[in-house]
Amino acid sequence: MNQPESAITEKNKGSIGRRIYPLRVVGYWLAIATILLTQWHYKAEISTVALVFCGWALVYPHLGFLYYRRQRSSHAAEQHVLLADMFWIGWISALVFYSPALAAPFAIANSATNFSMGGMKLFLLGLISYALGVLSAGFFTDWEYIAVAESSLMIPAFVYLFAGSHYIGFLSYVYGTSARKSKKHIAEQNSRLLEQTSELMVLNEEISQQAEEISAQRQNIEEQNRLLSRRNRNISESIAYARRIQQAIMPQQSEVRAALPQSFVWFSPKEVVSGDFYWFARTEQQVLIAAADCTGHGIPGAFMSLIGNDLLHEIVSVRGITRPDLILEELRLGIGKVLRQHETLNQDGMEIGICALDMADGKLSVGSGNLYYAGSGIPLYCVNQGKVQIIRADKIPIGGRNRFGAMQFQLHQLPLREGMSFYLFSDGYTDQFGGSSNRKFGRKRLEQLLAEIHLLPMPQQEGRIKQTIEDWRQAADEKQLDDIIAIGVQI
Repeated sequence: MNQPESAITEKNKGSIGRRIYPLRVVGYWLAIATILLTQWHYKAEISTVALVFCGWALVYPHLGFLYYRRQRSSHAAEQHVLLADMFWIGWISALVFYSPALAAPFAIANSATNFSMGGMKLFLLGLISYALGVLSAGFFTDWEYIAVAESSLMIPAFVYLFAGSHYIGFLSYVYGTSARKSKKHIAEQNSRLLEQTSELMVLNEEISQQAEEISAQRQNIEEQNRLLSRRNRNISESIAYARRIQQAIMPQQSEVRAALPQSFVWFSPKEVVSGDFYWFARTEQQVLIAAADCTGHGIPGAFMSLIGNDLLHEIVSVRGITRPDLILEELRLGIGKVLRQHETLNQDGMEIGICALDMADGKLSVGSGNLYYAGSGIPLYCVNQGKVQIIRADKIPIGGRNRFGAMQFQLHQLPLREGMSFYLFSDGYTDQFGGSSNRKFGRKRLEQLLAEIHLLPMPQQEGRIKQTIEDWRQAADEKQLDDIIAIGVQI
Protein backbone atom coordinates (compact mmCIF):
# COMPACT_ATOMS: atom_id res chain seq x y z
CA MET A 1 0.00 0.00 0.00
CA ASN A 2 1.07 3.61 -0.57
CA GLN A 3 2.12 5.61 2.48
CA PRO A 4 0.05 8.69 3.44
CA GLU A 5 1.34 12.14 2.56
CA SER A 6 2.33 12.66 6.20
CA ALA A 7 4.54 9.56 6.25
CA ILE A 8 8.20 9.97 7.09
CA THR A 9 10.52 10.46 4.08
CA GLU A 10 13.34 8.00 3.41
CA LYS A 11 15.87 10.75 4.09
CA ASN A 12 14.56 11.23 7.69
CA LYS A 13 13.43 7.73 8.62
CA GLY A 14 16.89 6.78 9.84
CA SER A 15 16.79 9.39 12.63
CA ILE A 16 13.33 8.48 13.98
CA GLY A 17 14.64 5.63 16.14
CA ARG A 18 16.78 7.96 18.23
CA ARG A 19 13.78 10.21 18.88
CA ILE A 20 11.39 7.39 19.83
CA TYR A 21 13.92 5.67 22.09
CA PRO A 22 13.23 7.89 25.20
CA LEU A 23 9.47 7.52 24.66
CA ARG A 24 9.86 3.74 24.50
CA VAL A 25 11.88 3.65 27.75
CA VAL A 26 9.29 5.79 29.60
CA GLY A 27 6.45 3.75 28.13
CA TYR A 28 7.87 0.49 29.41
CA TRP A 29 8.48 2.04 32.83
CA LEU A 30 4.79 3.04 32.91
CA ALA A 31 3.80 -0.42 31.72
CA ILE A 32 5.85 -2.04 34.52
CA ALA A 33 4.22 0.26 37.10
CA THR A 34 0.75 -0.47 35.72
CA ILE A 35 1.33 -4.23 35.77
CA LEU A 36 2.74 -4.25 39.31
CA LEU A 37 -0.04 -2.00 40.72
CA THR A 38 -2.78 -3.95 38.99
CA GLN A 39 -1.46 -7.35 40.12
CA TRP A 40 -0.98 -6.20 43.71
CA HIS A 41 -4.37 -4.45 43.90
CA TYR A 42 -6.43 -7.39 42.69
CA LYS A 43 -4.41 -10.34 44.02
CA ALA A 44 -2.35 -8.87 46.84
CA GLU A 45 0.57 -10.56 45.11
CA ILE A 46 2.55 -10.39 41.89
CA SER A 47 2.66 -13.41 39.59
CA THR A 48 5.93 -14.93 38.50
CA VAL A 49 5.05 -14.29 34.86
CA ALA A 50 4.51 -10.59 35.68
CA LEU A 51 7.84 -10.32 37.47
CA VAL A 52 9.71 -12.02 34.60
CA PHE A 53 8.05 -9.70 32.08
CA CYS A 54 8.81 -6.61 34.17
CA GLY A 55 12.46 -7.62 34.29
CA TRP A 56 12.42 -8.12 30.52
CA ALA A 57 10.68 -4.72 30.04
CA LEU A 58 13.53 -2.97 31.84
CA VAL A 59 16.10 -4.36 29.38
CA TYR A 60 14.10 -4.60 26.17
CA PRO A 61 14.06 -0.88 25.07
CA HIS A 62 17.86 -0.74 25.28
CA LEU A 63 18.26 -3.99 23.35
CA GLY A 64 15.88 -2.65 20.71
CA PHE A 65 17.90 0.56 20.38
CA LEU A 66 21.15 -1.40 20.13
CA TYR A 67 19.62 -3.55 17.40
CA TYR A 68 18.49 -0.38 15.62
CA ARG A 69 22.00 1.12 15.76
CA ARG A 70 23.77 -1.96 14.42
CA GLN A 71 21.61 -2.64 11.40
CA ARG A 72 22.59 -1.31 7.97
CA SER A 73 19.07 0.02 7.37
CA SER A 74 18.04 1.91 10.52
CA HIS A 75 14.54 2.46 9.10
CA ALA A 76 13.93 -1.26 8.57
CA ALA A 77 15.37 -2.02 12.02
CA GLU A 78 12.99 0.49 13.64
CA GLN A 79 10.01 -1.15 11.93
CA HIS A 80 11.12 -4.52 13.31
CA VAL A 81 11.31 -3.04 16.83
CA LEU A 82 7.87 -1.43 16.46
CA LEU A 83 6.35 -4.79 15.52
CA ALA A 84 8.05 -6.34 18.56
CA ASP A 85 6.58 -3.51 20.67
CA MET A 86 3.08 -4.45 19.57
CA PHE A 87 3.77 -8.07 20.47
CA TRP A 88 4.85 -7.12 24.02
CA ILE A 89 1.88 -4.73 24.39
CA GLY A 90 -0.28 -7.83 23.85
CA TRP A 91 1.51 -9.32 26.85
CA ILE A 92 0.89 -6.13 28.84
CA SER A 93 -2.84 -6.45 28.03
CA ALA A 94 -2.88 -9.98 29.47
CA LEU A 95 -0.87 -9.05 32.58
CA VAL A 96 -3.36 -6.24 33.49
CA PHE A 97 -6.20 -8.79 33.21
CA TYR A 98 -7.29 -7.67 29.74
CA SER A 99 -8.57 -4.41 31.11
CA PRO A 100 -9.35 -2.23 28.04
CA ALA A 101 -8.94 1.00 29.94
CA LEU A 102 -5.42 0.09 30.99
CA ALA A 103 -4.14 -1.72 27.90
CA ALA A 104 -5.69 0.38 25.17
CA PRO A 105 -3.48 3.50 25.57
CA PHE A 106 -0.32 1.44 24.91
CA ALA A 107 -1.80 -0.19 21.81
CA ILE A 108 -3.22 3.09 20.49
CA ALA A 109 0.02 5.04 20.96
CA ASN A 110 2.18 2.36 19.28
CA SER A 111 -0.33 1.85 16.47
CA ALA A 112 -0.11 5.57 15.76
CA THR A 113 3.65 5.24 15.68
CA ASN A 114 3.40 2.33 13.24
CA PHE A 115 1.11 4.30 10.97
CA SER A 116 3.47 7.30 11.00
CA MET A 117 6.54 5.18 10.36
CA GLY A 118 5.26 2.76 7.74
CA GLY A 119 1.76 3.70 6.70
CA MET A 120 -1.18 1.30 6.59
CA LYS A 121 0.97 -1.74 5.94
CA LEU A 122 2.97 -1.38 9.15
CA PHE A 123 -0.23 -0.47 11.04
CA LEU A 124 -1.94 -3.73 10.06
CA LEU A 125 1.19 -5.79 10.72
CA GLY A 126 1.34 -4.16 14.18
CA LEU A 127 -2.24 -5.26 14.96
CA ILE A 128 -1.38 -8.80 13.89
CA SER A 129 1.72 -8.73 16.11
CA TYR A 130 -0.44 -7.41 18.99
CA ALA A 131 -2.95 -10.24 18.56
CA LEU A 132 -0.14 -12.80 18.59
CA GLY A 133 1.15 -11.30 21.84
CA VAL A 134 -2.31 -11.45 23.42
CA LEU A 135 -2.78 -15.08 22.42
CA SER A 136 0.67 -16.21 23.55
CA ALA A 137 0.32 -14.42 26.91
CA GLY A 138 -3.17 -15.88 27.47
CA PHE A 139 -1.73 -19.34 27.96
CA PHE A 140 0.31 -18.07 30.95
CA THR A 141 -2.37 -15.86 32.58
CA ASP A 142 -5.39 -18.22 32.35
CA TRP A 143 -7.33 -15.57 30.43
CA GLU A 144 -8.24 -13.58 33.57
CA TYR A 145 -10.45 -10.59 32.73
CA ILE A 146 -11.42 -7.47 34.76
CA ALA A 147 -14.14 -5.23 33.40
CA VAL A 148 -13.27 -1.88 34.99
CA ALA A 149 -10.08 -0.76 36.66
CA GLU A 150 -9.90 1.79 39.42
CA SER A 151 -9.40 5.37 38.24
CA SER A 152 -6.05 5.72 39.99
CA LEU A 153 -4.62 2.85 37.96
CA MET A 154 -5.67 4.49 34.71
CA ILE A 155 -3.58 7.62 35.29
CA PRO A 156 -0.14 6.22 34.17
CA ALA A 157 -1.59 4.56 31.10
CA PHE A 158 -3.44 7.67 29.96
CA VAL A 159 -0.42 9.85 30.66
CA TYR A 160 1.53 7.61 28.28
CA LEU A 161 -1.31 7.77 25.75
CA PHE A 162 -1.48 11.57 25.93
CA ALA A 163 2.29 12.11 25.79
CA GLY A 164 3.00 9.39 23.24
CA SER A 165 0.18 10.36 20.88
CA HIS A 166 1.15 14.02 20.89
CA TYR A 167 4.86 13.25 20.53
CA ILE A 168 4.25 10.90 17.60
CA GLY A 169 1.87 13.45 16.12
CA PHE A 170 4.58 16.11 16.42
CA LEU A 171 7.14 13.87 14.67
CA SER A 172 4.61 13.01 11.97
CA TYR A 173 3.88 16.70 11.41
CA VAL A 174 7.55 17.73 11.27
CA TYR A 175 8.65 14.97 8.94
CA GLY A 176 5.36 14.97 7.06
CA THR A 177 5.90 18.67 6.27
CA SER A 178 9.38 17.80 5.06
CA ALA A 179 7.87 15.02 2.98
CA ARG A 180 5.34 17.40 1.41
CA LYS A 181 8.11 19.89 0.61
CA SER A 182 10.20 17.12 -0.85
CA LYS A 183 7.20 15.93 -2.88
CA LYS A 184 6.59 19.45 -4.19
CA HIS A 185 10.28 19.83 -4.97
CA ILE A 186 10.29 16.48 -6.73
CA ALA A 187 7.20 17.47 -8.71
CA GLU A 188 8.91 20.68 -9.82
CA GLN A 189 12.02 18.74 -10.75
CA ASN A 190 9.92 16.25 -12.69
CA SER A 191 8.26 19.12 -14.55
CA ARG A 192 11.64 20.58 -15.44
CA LEU A 193 12.87 17.14 -16.41
CA LEU A 194 9.88 16.71 -18.72
CA GLU A 195 10.65 20.03 -20.37
CA GLN A 196 14.32 19.11 -20.67
CA THR A 197 13.35 15.68 -22.01
CA SER A 198 11.21 17.35 -24.65
CA GLU A 199 14.08 19.65 -25.59
CA LEU A 200 16.48 16.70 -25.64
CA MET A 201 14.15 14.79 -27.95
CA VAL A 202 14.17 17.73 -30.35
CA LEU A 203 17.95 17.97 -30.05
CA ASN A 204 18.28 14.22 -30.53
CA GLU A 205 16.23 14.45 -33.70
CA GLU A 206 18.44 17.29 -34.96
CA ILE A 207 21.55 15.35 -33.95
CA SER A 208 20.20 12.29 -35.71
CA GLN A 209 19.73 14.30 -38.89
CA GLN A 210 23.19 15.79 -38.51
CA ALA A 211 24.59 12.31 -37.90
CA GLU A 212 23.03 11.14 -41.16
CA GLU A 213 24.52 14.12 -42.98
CA ILE A 214 27.89 13.51 -41.32
CA SER A 215 27.69 9.84 -42.25
CA ALA A 216 27.04 10.77 -45.86
CA GLN A 217 29.88 13.30 -45.78
CA ARG A 218 32.16 10.74 -44.15
CA GLN A 219 31.38 8.23 -46.87
CA ASN A 220 32.13 10.88 -49.46
CA ILE A 221 35.37 11.80 -47.67
CA GLU A 222 36.33 8.13 -47.41
CA GLU A 223 35.76 7.75 -51.13
CA GLN A 224 37.83 10.86 -51.81
CA ASN A 225 40.53 9.53 -49.48
CA ARG A 226 40.57 6.25 -51.39
CA LEU A 227 40.96 8.16 -54.65
CA LEU A 228 43.68 10.36 -53.14
CA SER A 229 45.41 7.33 -51.68
CA ARG A 230 45.37 5.63 -55.07
CA ARG A 231 46.68 8.77 -56.76
CA ASN A 232 49.34 9.27 -54.10
CA ARG A 233 50.41 5.68 -54.49
CA ASN A 234 50.65 6.13 -58.26
CA ILE A 235 52.57 9.40 -57.82
CA SER A 236 54.89 7.82 -55.23
CA GLU A 237 55.56 4.90 -57.54
CA SER A 238 56.23 7.30 -60.40
CA ILE A 239 58.61 9.39 -58.27
CA ALA A 240 60.38 6.25 -57.07
CA TYR A 241 60.78 5.18 -60.68
CA ALA A 242 62.08 8.68 -61.54
CA ARG A 243 64.62 8.30 -58.76
CA ARG A 244 65.87 5.03 -60.24
CA ILE A 245 66.18 6.74 -63.63
CA GLN A 246 68.06 9.70 -62.13
CA GLN A 247 70.42 7.43 -60.21
CA ALA A 248 70.99 5.33 -63.33
CA ILE A 249 71.88 8.40 -65.42
CA MET A 250 74.38 9.80 -62.90
CA PRO A 251 77.79 8.09 -62.96
CA GLN A 252 78.58 5.33 -60.51
CA GLN A 253 80.83 6.41 -57.63
CA SER A 254 82.95 3.32 -58.26
CA GLU A 255 83.67 4.75 -61.72
CA VAL A 256 84.77 8.02 -60.14
CA ARG A 257 87.01 6.27 -57.60
CA ALA A 258 88.61 4.18 -60.38
CA ALA A 259 89.98 7.38 -61.94
CA LEU A 260 90.33 9.35 -58.69
CA PRO A 261 91.09 6.82 -55.92
CA GLN A 262 91.25 9.41 -53.16
CA SER A 263 87.82 10.96 -53.66
CA PHE A 264 84.24 10.96 -52.41
CA VAL A 265 80.87 12.05 -53.74
CA TRP A 266 78.12 12.74 -51.20
CA PHE A 267 74.71 13.05 -52.79
CA SER A 268 71.84 13.91 -50.34
CA PRO A 269 68.48 14.82 -51.93
CA LYS A 270 65.97 16.79 -49.85
CA GLU A 271 63.18 14.72 -51.36
CA VAL A 272 63.03 11.47 -53.32
CA VAL A 273 64.51 12.99 -56.45
CA SER A 274 66.99 15.85 -56.53
CA GLY A 275 67.73 19.06 -58.34
CA ASP A 276 71.42 18.62 -57.48
CA PHE A 277 73.49 16.22 -59.53
CA TYR A 278 77.10 15.36 -60.19
CA TRP A 279 78.68 14.57 -63.53
CA PHE A 280 81.86 12.73 -64.49
CA ALA A 281 83.68 12.05 -67.73
CA ARG A 282 87.08 10.62 -68.68
CA THR A 283 89.07 11.22 -71.86
CA GLU A 284 92.55 10.14 -72.86
CA GLN A 285 94.18 13.31 -71.51
CA GLN A 286 91.80 14.47 -68.78
CA VAL A 287 89.30 13.57 -66.04
CA LEU A 288 86.34 15.92 -65.70
CA ILE A 289 84.05 16.16 -62.66
CA ALA A 290 81.27 18.63 -61.91
CA ALA A 291 78.74 19.47 -59.17
CA ALA A 292 75.52 21.17 -60.26
CA ASP A 293 72.54 22.72 -58.45
CA CYS A 294 69.47 23.16 -60.66
CA THR A 295 66.64 25.61 -60.09
CA GLY A 296 64.25 24.16 -57.49
CA HIS A 297 64.33 20.71 -56.00
CA GLY A 298 62.15 17.63 -56.18
CA ILE A 299 60.60 16.78 -59.53
CA PRO A 300 61.16 20.20 -61.25
CA GLY A 301 64.81 20.16 -60.22
CA ALA A 302 65.15 16.53 -61.32
CA PHE A 303 63.92 17.40 -64.83
CA MET A 304 66.54 20.14 -65.05
CA SER A 305 69.22 17.71 -63.83
CA LEU A 306 68.36 15.33 -66.69
CA ILE A 307 68.64 18.17 -69.21
CA GLY A 308 71.95 19.31 -67.72
CA ASN A 309 73.38 15.77 -67.69
CA ASP A 310 72.44 15.17 -71.34
CA LEU A 311 73.87 18.51 -72.47
CA LEU A 312 77.16 17.91 -70.63
CA HIS A 313 77.45 14.46 -72.22
CA GLU A 314 76.83 15.93 -75.67
CA ILE A 315 79.29 18.81 -75.18
CA VAL A 316 82.16 16.70 -73.84
CA SER A 317 81.70 13.15 -75.13
CA VAL A 318 80.18 13.94 -78.55
CA ARG A 319 81.60 17.35 -79.44
CA GLY A 320 84.92 16.85 -77.63
CA ILE A 321 84.97 20.17 -75.73
CA THR A 322 86.90 19.68 -72.46
CA ARG A 323 87.87 23.20 -71.33
CA PRO A 324 85.64 24.01 -68.32
CA ASP A 325 84.97 27.62 -69.36
CA LEU A 326 83.94 26.57 -72.88
CA ILE A 327 81.81 23.76 -71.48
CA LEU A 328 79.88 26.25 -69.34
CA GLU A 329 79.34 28.59 -72.27
CA GLU A 330 77.99 25.77 -74.45
CA LEU A 331 75.85 24.57 -71.53
CA ARG A 332 74.37 28.06 -71.12
CA LEU A 333 73.52 28.24 -74.80
CA GLY A 334 72.16 24.69 -74.82
CA ILE A 335 69.75 25.24 -71.92
CA GLY A 336 68.47 28.45 -73.46
CA LYS A 337 67.82 26.57 -76.69
CA VAL A 338 66.23 23.45 -75.13
CA LEU A 339 63.89 25.51 -72.92
CA ARG A 340 63.33 28.13 -75.67
CA GLN A 341 63.97 30.81 -73.09
CA HIS A 342 64.11 33.61 -75.63
CA GLU A 343 60.47 32.79 -76.50
CA THR A 344 58.93 31.54 -73.24
CA LEU A 345 60.85 33.84 -70.87
CA ASN A 346 61.54 30.73 -68.80
CA GLN A 347 64.12 31.54 -66.08
CA ASP A 348 65.12 28.01 -65.06
CA GLY A 349 68.77 27.09 -65.04
CA MET A 350 71.51 25.87 -62.74
CA GLU A 351 74.65 26.67 -60.80
CA ILE A 352 77.61 24.49 -61.64
CA GLY A 353 81.29 24.11 -60.90
CA ILE A 354 83.38 21.94 -63.22
CA CYS A 355 86.99 20.75 -62.93
CA ALA A 356 89.29 19.13 -65.48
CA LEU A 357 92.48 17.34 -64.33
CA ASP A 358 95.36 16.49 -66.64
CA MET A 359 96.32 12.82 -66.94
CA ALA A 360 99.29 10.94 -68.33
CA ASP A 361 99.55 7.17 -68.80
CA GLY A 362 96.16 6.69 -67.14
CA LYS A 363 97.11 8.60 -63.97
CA LEU A 364 96.91 12.17 -62.75
CA SER A 365 99.87 14.25 -63.94
CA VAL A 366 101.03 15.26 -60.46
CA GLY A 367 103.84 17.83 -60.67
CA SER A 368 103.49 18.39 -64.40
CA GLY A 369 99.77 18.67 -65.01
CA ASN A 370 97.16 21.21 -64.01
CA LEU A 371 93.72 21.50 -62.49
CA TYR A 372 91.37 23.63 -64.61
CA TYR A 373 88.23 25.10 -63.07
CA ALA A 374 85.33 27.27 -64.18
CA GLY A 375 82.14 27.90 -62.28
CA SER A 376 78.78 29.55 -62.30
CA GLY A 377 77.62 30.04 -58.71
CA ILE A 378 79.55 27.06 -57.25
CA PRO A 379 83.07 27.97 -56.04
CA LEU A 380 86.11 25.71 -55.80
CA TYR A 381 87.67 25.09 -52.39
CA CYS A 382 91.33 24.17 -52.71
CA VAL A 383 93.41 23.16 -49.64
CA ASN A 384 97.20 23.01 -49.92
CA GLN A 385 99.56 22.74 -46.94
CA GLY A 386 96.76 23.60 -44.51
CA LYS A 387 95.70 26.76 -46.31
CA VAL A 388 92.22 27.02 -47.78
CA GLN A 389 91.95 28.91 -51.06
CA ILE A 390 88.51 29.79 -52.41
CA ILE A 391 88.29 30.31 -56.15
CA ARG A 392 85.05 32.15 -56.64
CA ALA A 393 82.67 31.28 -59.42
CA ASP A 394 81.47 33.71 -62.07
CA LYS A 395 78.08 35.36 -61.68
CA ILE A 396 77.12 34.57 -65.25
CA PRO A 397 73.95 32.43 -65.01
CA ILE A 398 73.50 29.09 -66.74
CA GLY A 399 69.99 29.49 -68.12
CA GLY A 400 67.54 32.35 -67.64
CA ARG A 401 68.04 35.95 -68.67
CA ASN A 402 71.69 36.88 -69.35
CA ARG A 403 72.32 40.34 -67.93
CA PHE A 404 76.05 40.11 -68.59
CA GLY A 405 75.98 40.40 -72.37
CA ALA A 406 79.01 38.93 -74.08
CA MET A 407 80.98 38.23 -70.89
CA GLN A 408 82.83 34.95 -70.93
CA PHE A 409 83.44 32.46 -68.14
CA GLN A 410 86.84 32.69 -66.54
CA LEU A 411 89.16 29.69 -66.66
CA HIS A 412 91.26 29.10 -63.54
CA GLN A 413 94.44 27.00 -63.66
CA LEU A 414 96.19 25.42 -60.67
CA PRO A 415 99.21 23.10 -60.75
CA LEU A 416 98.58 19.54 -59.51
CA ARG A 417 100.69 19.02 -56.40
CA GLU A 418 101.08 16.09 -54.09
CA GLY A 419 98.83 16.38 -50.99
CA MET A 420 96.55 19.10 -52.29
CA SER A 421 92.78 18.64 -52.01
CA PHE A 422 89.89 20.36 -53.75
CA TYR A 423 86.14 20.37 -53.09
CA LEU A 424 82.86 21.38 -54.76
CA PHE A 425 79.75 22.05 -52.63
CA SER A 426 76.24 23.06 -53.68
CA ASP A 427 74.71 25.86 -51.60
CA GLY A 428 72.44 23.36 -49.83
CA TYR A 429 75.34 22.76 -47.44
CA THR A 430 76.31 26.34 -46.60
CA ASP A 431 72.68 27.58 -46.56
CA GLN A 432 71.49 24.97 -44.05
CA PHE A 433 70.06 26.60 -40.91
CA GLY A 434 70.99 25.26 -37.47
CA GLY A 435 73.31 25.74 -34.52
CA SER A 436 72.48 27.35 -31.20
CA SER A 437 71.47 30.61 -32.92
CA ASN A 438 69.63 28.92 -35.83
CA ARG A 439 71.74 30.58 -38.54
CA LYS A 440 73.16 29.46 -41.86
CA PHE A 441 76.21 27.23 -41.72
CA GLY A 442 78.03 29.61 -44.05
CA ARG A 443 81.26 29.44 -46.06
CA LYS A 444 83.58 30.44 -43.21
CA ARG A 445 82.58 27.44 -41.12
CA LEU A 446 83.04 25.27 -44.20
CA GLU A 447 86.55 26.70 -44.68
CA GLN A 448 87.42 25.90 -41.05
CA LEU A 449 86.04 22.38 -41.40
CA LEU A 450 88.06 21.70 -44.56
CA ALA A 451 91.23 23.05 -42.93
CA GLU A 452 90.71 20.59 -40.04
CA ILE A 453 90.00 17.46 -42.07
CA HIS A 454 91.99 17.82 -45.34
CA LEU A 455 94.75 15.45 -44.17
CA LEU A 456 92.33 12.65 -43.23
CA PRO A 457 91.58 9.80 -45.64
CA MET A 458 88.71 10.71 -47.94
CA PRO A 459 86.16 8.26 -46.42
CA GLN A 460 86.75 9.89 -43.03
CA GLN A 461 86.49 13.35 -44.54
CA GLU A 462 83.12 12.43 -46.05
CA GLY A 463 81.92 11.13 -42.67
CA ARG A 464 82.99 14.33 -40.89
CA ILE A 465 81.30 16.50 -43.50
CA LYS A 466 78.04 14.55 -43.13
CA GLN A 467 78.09 14.48 -39.33
CA THR A 468 78.97 18.17 -39.00
CA ILE A 469 75.97 19.39 -41.00
CA GLU A 470 73.70 16.85 -39.32
CA ASP A 471 74.72 18.05 -35.84
CA TRP A 472 74.33 21.65 -37.00
CA ARG A 473 70.81 20.96 -38.24
CA GLN A 474 69.67 19.01 -35.17
CA ALA A 475 70.98 21.67 -32.76
CA ALA A 476 68.09 23.90 -33.92
CA ASP A 477 65.72 21.02 -34.73
CA GLU A 478 65.69 22.07 -38.39
CA LYS A 479 64.86 19.92 -41.39
CA GLN A 480 67.11 19.64 -44.42
CA LEU A 481 66.28 22.75 -46.45
CA ASP A 482 67.73 21.91 -49.85
CA ASP A 483 69.44 19.22 -51.89
CA ILE A 484 73.13 18.77 -51.09
CA ILE A 485 75.97 17.65 -53.32
CA ALA A 486 79.58 17.52 -52.05
CA ILE A 487 82.63 16.31 -54.02
CA GLY A 488 86.10 15.95 -52.61
CA VAL A 489 89.34 14.88 -54.36
CA GLN A 490 92.76 14.42 -52.77
CA ILE A 491 95.81 14.39 -55.04
